[in-house]
Amino acid sequence: MVRKFDTDLPTPLKPQQILQFSWTHVLELLRLDDSWKRAFYENECLLGLWSVRQLQQQIGSQLYERTGLSKISAPSSPGRGSNRPKLPRPSRT
Repeated sequence: MVRKFDTDLPTPLKPQQILQFSWTHVLELLRLDDSWKRAFYENECLLGLWSVRQLQQQIGSQLYERTGLSKISAPSSPGRGSNRPKLPRPSRT
C-alpha cells in the first residue's frame, strides 16, 4: 500500500536507539515493507531486549498482525486525522 501523506509515517528512532540494534537486527527490520510494522517490531525489540532469533520468531509468528494494530486503517482523505496509534519510542539513554 502506498501512503500519500507524511503524517501517516511513524516517528523515526533516535540515533541512540538505533545504536542498540546489531547489524543483523537492522537487516531483519529492513526486510519489512510496511513502515508501521517495522516501527512496531523496533519498539518491541527495544523494550523486550529481543535477540535476533527472538525478533525472527516474532516476525515469523506475525505478532504485529495478531495484536490488531495492522487492522487500523489509514485516513481516506487529508482532512481527517489518522486512526493509527502513535507508537511510543522507548527512552533509554
